Amino acid sequence: MRLIKWAIFFVCIILPFSWSHRQQVNEYRYKLFVEEQYNRWMNNAVDDASQILKETAAWKATDDSYESNKQLILNKQQAVTTLLHSIYVNLDIEDDVVAQQALFFYIPAITIIGYDGAYFYVNDRYATVQGDERIGHVWEPVQPYSYVDEQGNVYTFTLDDYVTVYDSSTRTWISGYQHELKHQSSLSLLQDEVRFDGVRRMTIIQTIQHKLAYYINHHNEWARRNGVSYLFTMPMIPTEQWNNTINDISIMSFIQGMQVGAFTYNHYALGGSRILQRETWFASIENNVKVAYPERCAPSSYVETFASEREAVSKGYYVKRCY
Repeated sequence: MRLIKWAIFFVCIILPFSWSHRQQVNEYRYKLFVEEQYNRWMNNAVDDASQILKETAAWKATDDSYESNKQLILNKQQAVTTLLHSIYVNLDIEDDVVAQQALFFYIPAITIIGYDGAYFYVNDRYATVQGDERIGHVWEPVQPYSYVDEQGNVYTFTLDDYVTVYDSSTRTWISGYQHELKHQSSLSLLQDEVRFDGVRRMTIIQTIQHKLAYYINHHNEWARRNGVSYLFTMPMIPTEQWNNTINDISIMSFIQGMQVGAFTYNHYALGGSRILQRETWFASIENNVKVAYPERCAPSSYVETFASEREAVSKGYYVKRCY
C-alpha cells in the first residue's frame, strides 16, 4: 500500500514537469518550422525584387557611348513593390490594407545598393502636392560612397573601379577607372590597386552601415509613438556577406520584432542582381575587318578576347550585336 502511495506521489510531482517540457519542445519545433518558412518567403521576395532590378536596369550614356561615362538607371519603386507583394501573398494579406500597414511597423528599412550610391526606402515626413505634411515610406536622396583622405582629397567610389576624385592640391575633378587615372594623377591611393580596392570596399560598407543605423534609430522613435515597444537594431551581418553583397547591384530588407505566436521573428535578406557582371567579347578577322562579338553569339574561331566592349574598341575592333 505504501508503495502505491509513493507511486501516486511521484506521478503527481513529475507529470506537470513532463507536460511542461513537452509543451516547450512542441513550441520550439513550431518556432523552427515557422522561422524556416518565413525566411524562405523573405529570401524569395528579395530574389524577385533583384530580378526586377536586373530586368529593368538601363545604362544611360552621358558624354560618350562607352562605359566610362555611364549612369545606371534603376527602377527602385517597381523592385520594392515586387518585394512587398511577394510578402503580402505569402502572409495571405494581399487584400488586407490594414495588415499591410501594420507589417510596415516591423520593416525599418529597405535598401538598394546602387552602382554609385545607396538608396533607402524608409518611414519619414514628406510634403504632398497640396503642401500638407504626411508621414509614410519614401525614398531618401541617394547616399554616395564618398571618402575623404588626410590631405582633403575626395573620392566618390562605385561598385567597380570607376571613381570620381577631387584633387585638393590642384582643385580639379577627374573621373575614370583607377587603372586609367593612375597615369593621370600622382595621388597615392590611385597608384595602388590593392589599397584602392580595400578603401573602396570599406567606404561602401561603412556608408551603408552608418545610414542604416541612423534610419533604424529614426524608425524606433516612430514605432514607439505608434505603440510598438520593440527596440530595432542593426543586424550583425558577416564581413564576407557584406563583401559579396557589394560586388553587384543588390537589395536588402529587414523584418524585426514581428510577433508570430509566442515568439518574436527577426530576419534580414540580401539579394544580388548580377547587373554588373561583365560580358566577354570575342574578336576575329572577317574579310580583313577586325570585329568583336559578345559571348552569347561568339564566333567558333577567334583571335583574342576582351573583358569589355570598351576594351575591344580601344584595340581597333568594330563591335557587333547579337540579333
